[in-house]
Amino acid sequence: MQALARAVSLVFNPMVYATLYCAFFSWRGRDPRAWAAPWCLIVAIPAALLFAGLRLGWWSDPDVTALAERRTYLPWAATSAALGAAVALASRAPYAVRLSALAIALWLAASAAVSQFWKVSLHVGGTTGVVGLLWLLAGPASGAALLWTPLLVGWARLRLRRHDLGQVVGGIALGTAAVVAAHALLA
Repeated sequence: MQALARAVSLVFNPMVYATLYCAFFSWRGRDPRAWAAPWCLIVAIPAALLFAGLRLGWWSDPDVTALAERRTYLPWAATSAALGAAVALASRAPYAVRLSALAIALWLAASAAVSQFWKVSLHVGGTTGVVGLLWLLAGPASGAALLWTPLLVGWARLRLRRHDLGQVVGGIALGTAAVVAAHALLA
């Protein structure tokens, strides 16, 4: 079961999941150029920073497990994502790009703020957000078909003892709130 939990955590890592999500919508909408700059700012730059920080010893693991380390990493990731959202909004990108970029930026900003005093599951927040975005962009059937992912990821994070139940529920709440807020802001 530990091996399965590790595999689930790897596949549903927010950076991996966000890349797959962007690739899906880029292919589906036939507009890969519209996704390029937001993806770079939302995923590629935070990933590069993460791996550079790991090499330099700033962070101890790719999940940035320690709360003190999250306090230093997440503000940078949130700032980069905010720039990605600004690019998507300013460039008049398709609605899917604008909604996704804004939701991810809001989720990272909220996660960075909460991480000043408490740790939430970024894995669960990311998967919950993607399910919500799919619900809005591809229809309720698509979102409902993936409702199992936050539950599976939550189980994996609990099984690996990376989070407690409150932190998993907190991740669900932040992921959901970010999508709802982004949708309301763009409505």
